Amino acid sequence: MSRIDIKKFFTPSVENGTRVNNFNIIRVVAAGMVIYGHMSSIMGVPVFSIFGQAVSMIGVKILFVISGYLIMKSLSNDSHFGRYIIRRSFRIFPGLIGVVLFSAFVIGPLFSGLSMKEYFSDSGTWLYFKNVVLFPIYSLPGVFVNYTYPNAVNGSLWTLPIEFSLYIALPLIVIILQKLKMVKPGIIVVIAICVFANIFKISHPEISLLFYGTDWTNSFPLLPYFFVGCFFALESMKKLLNFQLSAVFLALLIIFQLSNLKYELLLCFALPYSVLSFALAEQPVFSHWFEKCDFSYGIYLYGFVIQQAVYHQLEKFHSSFISLNVSFAICFICTFVCAVISYYVIERPMQVVSRRIILKMTVCSEKNCAMLKDRTIEKYE
Repeated sequence: MSRIDIKKFFTPSVENGTRVNNFNIIRVVAAGMVIYGHMSSIMGVPVFSIFGQAVSMIGVKILFVISGYLIMKSLSNDSHFGRYIIRRSFRIFPGLIGVVLFSAFVIGPLFSGLSMKEYFSDSGTWLYFKNVVLFPIYSLPGVFVNYTYPNAVNGSLWTLPIEFSLYIALPLIVIILQKLKMVKPGIIVVIAICVFANIFKISHPEISLLFYGTDWTNSFPLLPYFFVGCFFALESMKKLLNFQLSAVFLALLIIFQLSNLKYELLLCFALPYSVLSFALAEQPVFSHWFEKCDFSYGIYLYGFVIQQAVYHQLEKFHSSFISLNVSFAICFICTFVCAVISYYVIERPMQVVSRRIILKMTVCSEKNCAMLKDRTIEKYE
């Protein structure tokens, strides 16, 4: 039986390669931040904030920064739209389908105030499956009705329609900017537009733009972070990142007390810069953490529903021992277990399927190109 080398998890890596970085540990920490922020809401206590914002929102923004960077890198490595969409679809939908099934067929029957027959005969049970096609439905019949955060089965699903829409929009934006031969300045213009949209949302929080079950103005605070991540994924932009500078930027934001608007304007640039500087630091210390398995998506998907289910079971003990931090630790462990199961049972097998599909598409594409080339040669011979 091989021994686990604990020392390697705390030793700076001297290896080179696209996968030698700190991205996975950051994603797990960011997903944990989302759970910690939601824990406060579920318990009905004041939400812990950083830079004038809920810690859960900072966690979501970090995830969007990383998503923007990695998606732009993926698109740069293979611009074929079909293969790109398959990769992105197999990333989003298998895990999502898993958590929807888990919520509807496990959590629902266990926690609903309705009988089993009433629960499954209620149309609301089956409407919940609209989440699979990114139409957010947050409630199940009789589930979590009298809780501190009532009727919400999974409040984390609101970001998924936004993220998948960005997956579709990004290649279209890049194609247009490539035609205009202004990719870098074009992305800067897109970032500026997103920042102004964010300012508009902060100044006019009552404005909404509801379509397909989503208020798309809620995407405005996330868009700048995604596209700043995209910007640093462009050629030669990585050299601008410096971990020491990023530490200074964040320290200054912590020291100075600013209005929410000023915090947000500065954070649109300071947070992505700091996250990516840490992720892409030379000799990354945490590159071996979760290097072969990314549990962050599962943690994000299962966090809220597990918190709702677990915390209110803990609450029955009526013990002062069940504090915010203790509740978070217990819920995070339960969520992590679900995330591991989701990864090994659903996500990783489906990634294998997606790679096989992409390989077949690539082989077929190469054969078609070869056939077309042969026909062209025959035509001119």
